[in-house]
Amino acid sequence: TLPSRIRVTPLPSEGLRAAPTAVRVETDNGSRTSPLHPNGAPQEIDAPPGRATYLKLTITGAQQGRPGLMGAGFTSVDIPGVQVTRLLSLPRDADPDLVSLHRGSDPGGLSPVSAEVGLHRQFSTTTKGTYTLTATALPVPGDKLDELLYTLAPEQRRRLTATADSTSRLGASLTPRNLVDGDLTTAWIAGDNPTLHLRWPGKRPIGEIVFAAAGGLSTRPEQVEISSPDGATTASVDENGLARFEPIRTDRLDIKITRAAALTVHNPVANGEMQLPVGLSEVYVPALDDLRVPQPEPTETFQLACGQGPVLAIDGTLHATAASGKLSDLTERRPVEVSLCAGPQRDGRASLPAGTHRVEAGDTGPLALTDITLTRNKATPPAQRPRALTVKDAAGDRRSLTVGAGEASYLQTYENANAGWQATLNGRELPSLRLDGWQQGWLIPEGEGGEVRMEYKPARVYEAGLIGGALALAALAALALYRRRTEAQPTSPTPPAPPAPGSVLGLAALTVTLALTAGLLAALLIPLLALVAHFRHTLLPLVALLAMTAAGTVAALQAGEPASASAGAFGPVAQLLALTALTAALVTTPRNAPDVHAVPGGDVPGRSPQGVERNHPEPHPVRSAPEETPRHGTGPAGPVTGTPVAGTRDQRTDPGQERPQ
Repeated sequence: TLPSRIRVTPLPSEGLRAAPTAVRVETDNGSRTSPLHPNGAPQEIDAPPGRATYLKLTITGAQQGRPGLMGAGFTSVDIPGVQVTRLLSLPRDADPDLVSLHRGSDPGGLSPVSAEVGLHRQFSTTTKGTYTLTATALPVPGDKLDELLYTLAPEQRRRLTATADSTSRLGASLTPRNLVDGDLTTAWIAGDNPTLHLRWPGKRPIGEIVFAAAGGLSTRPEQVEISSPDGATTASVDENGLARFEPIRTDRLDIKITRAAALTVHNPVANGEMQLPVGLSEVYVPALDDLRVPQPEPTETFQLACGQGPVLAIDGTLHATAASGKLSDLTERRPVEVSLCAGPQRDGRASLPAGTHRVEAGDTGPLALTDITLTRNKATPPAQRPRALTVKDAAGDRRSLTVGAGEASYLQTYENANAGWQATLNGRELPSLRLDGWQQGWLIPEGEGGEVRMEYKPARVYEAGLIGGALALAALAALALYRRRTEAQPTSPTPPAPPAPGSVLGLAALTVTLALTAGLLAALLIPLLALVAHFRHTLLPLVALLAMTAAGTVAALQAGEPASASAGAFGPVAQLLALTALTAALVTTPRNAPDVHAVPGGDVPGRSPQGVERNHPEPHPVRSAPEETPRHGTGPAGPVTGTPVAGTRDQRTDPGQERPQ
């Protein structure tokens, strides 16, 4: 049952996307439309109250200050009593002693929308048992991780700290803490409000700041407004990132970037240019050089108490966890160990009854669970040390790599499982597996390593088809050249021309074909063009030429449009013109069909048996004359040696001329 109001959180604009300003909620009970504040804050909207089987949100209005790469959307929709979870169900096994759960997406990666939000898995067991649980988690860059680092290393809080009013969602690792870590390989990219806040212990005179540009999909600042309780100023930033101003003695600075260098990229979605946001890899204050945050010692460790680790839910029951590792693991985003620590599971064991089980972990907090392993009896957990892997060729349908010696391991690819893939290790075929329910993988046996060759077998048939097609094309070209040479020296009478299609093929069959492929409206072109063919059939080639030229012009003027836009080559105008050209070329009526008749002996009207055109109409048949005795003499055409047979030509006369009687 839905209440009269539900809570939604729109995606903030941040200068990279449109912000929703109005939304319509539809259920079985009707619809309600509500306005939205375009600031990305959680807010309540109206909904049709009552029992419902579905809920649909439609954004009816959006505010777009400039063309963005992404459209408007929501980060969350909270419906009381309803929790939506996408579970990945593992393949059923007889009774597994080992369950390995892995999350492929990186919770702190560059993509603003990861392939999977949290870890949500479902598997089944046929008997109850006690499983030993081990897990690892990845640090998630952001304000919560910064706060955790300051808690674990209090001395860092007594140094220079940096915060920001907004951070771009191009990646979770773009935290403002990167601006004072002394590492130029990390960066911060501003959101829609590029304002920084620097804090440090004790007042010092500050007269210059270096803003190191991050590059990539960001631009550099050109002007900043600097304010503090002890003074304010406006400073220009040169091409090297240096800003000089009258010194201000203070222990804090608020820096707002008011002008950025013009740097745009083409936005194909909006078909326009988009200004890139400001990005910095470091904010260096020479007067505070001794207060810069140092990198932690490689051997320095940390321990999160029970309940401070990431939350883990098994069959709907929340379990407290503890985490441990090195401080450098948190700053460099390496996996840290996580274990159960409270209640009956304090020894890292979980009791599971027979049936279906759900294991879930979210992304909230500074740590996100990525790997969970459940083992019981004498099952061996996965290898702790991965085998060495060197990729030689990872592209195409044939790939090669080398693996080192070690324990039995899985060779995993980020592709769908496909029976066509085969892999061999030193010539021996490897067992093919389906990992995580969808990924292609193979089992590398324990022992020595070697060279692994992967091949997509169906590609051979495809390559053979390409080679065969090329050979057939070459043979066709050779045959055409051969026929052309032989036709240049005719030795036999010209064969009769094939008859033109009549009304059945030229009209009826064409109408049915066009109606089935292009619709009934397109089939109306045939009777129109049939009238043209009947009365002025010489216009059909011109109609076909002009229509196809116009279709190509329309497609070229609107090139680049997607098929869903119904424009360009996929638009109704270009499609109609192309159909008109095709119909004009194919339509045939008895009136415009050429009248070609074969004559005895293979002679075609208007052409002599020798293939030479006649210069006058075909003569009337000559009456037979009685046979005469051969005589000698001269006549109008010259000497004769005999009397020709009536109705034949004198071979001594020119082609196409009858001998006078």
